[in-house]
Amino acid sequence: MRYIAAFATLVAGAAFVSAAPTCASRQYLDAATGLCKQCPTSTMTCSSATVAITCARGRYLTSTKQCVTGNACPSGTFADSATTTCKKCYGANVGKCKDATPTGATACVSGSCLSSGKCLYIARMLPTTFCSNGIVTACPNGASRCDSTGAVMSCKTGFNLAASGECVQCTGGATWNSATKTCDLACRTTATTHYEPDREESVIDSTAQYLDSATQTCKDCLDPFAKSCGNDGRATACLTEFYRGLTDEGTCIRCNTKPGYYLDDDSGKCELYCPSAQWNWQSTMQTGVAQYAVNGVCVDCADPLAYTCKNGVTGSCVPWAHLENGVCISWWVLLTHQQASRRAESCRCLSPCRAALSPTNNGTLPRRRACRCATSSEGAQ
Repeated sequence: MRYIAAFATLVAGAAFVSAAPTCASRQYLDAATGLCKQCPTSTMTCSSATVAITCARGRYLTSTKQCVTGNACPSGTFADSATTTCKKCYGANVGKCKDATPTGATACVSGSCLSSGKCLYIARMLPTTFCSNGIVTACPNGASRCDSTGAVMSCKTGFNLAASGECVQCTGGATWNSATKTCDLACRTTATTHYEPDREESVIDSTAQYLDSATQTCKDCLDPFAKSCGNDGRATACLTEFYRGLTDEGTCIRCNTKPGYYLDDDSGKCELYCPSAQWNWQSTMQTGVAQYAVNGVCVDCADPLAYTCKNGVTGSCVPWAHLENGVCISWWVLLTHQQASRRAESCRCLSPCRAALSPTNNGTLPRRRACRCATSSEGAQ
């Protein structure tokens, strides 16, 4: 009887197994209902609606048994066409990669930066680099350290941090000016000449130069007869030994090429010649007033006793006048004034008046009083 019961149980189990349905391709047996259900369209085979076994064409199996497109593989993985799976990248700090090789990274996770297919931790990057848009970038040229934005913090040996924030290297004889934070080029600011006795003329040894800010090089002044010039190359002074005068346009011209002009030693410019004061020695009468140039025209000096004047200011006086505080004073006026001053200093009236005895009548007549100026000796009594 025992054997008969066991056989019956075996037969019943076999009947149940044979009763389970066989699911079609891309279906799975739902254990809860015992029915075959369709797998998601992204899968080829699956064990449930949420667990994929293999994926459809163009889909890749993730570690969580999901089928995704190649660009949807989770961070740190890539679509491996050989296995149709999202395969893990090489480094733990790799965000995206093209393969599993050590140089296959294409993007990094936060805190890391991409450099030649590798993800470097920002904290371990060289001080001469910074992370720009997720990519390791070199600091500006000459920098020994820069911040996270690429701004220079310090420069390498031989470079200096300029006011512009760049590391500059002074070349071509230029020296670093720490006050202005610029490279100052020692240009030849003044022309040099020497006199040739045999030729009886001066010769230019070297022309003046200026610093061209655009190229940071020394260039010759635009006018070869310039003694010096400004930053634009125009002359600021001329070589007077060549009888050259400075124009308002910054050029040097020969003064004798302009009729009536001469080279003024004080201004270094070609000035219009205007006459000085004139007079007749026999009659001691002044026959002409001094003049000075204004916009190419000679005008009279304001002081009638001026012998010369410049820009309206008296420079010297006629022989019978004295220059005092910029004004010509006639000697006659000056002498009269001086005599009056000396008389006022040496002569003072006595007070009270000193009595003068009359010699008549044996001194018995009343004394007559008289006031007079005392001499210096009397005043001291």
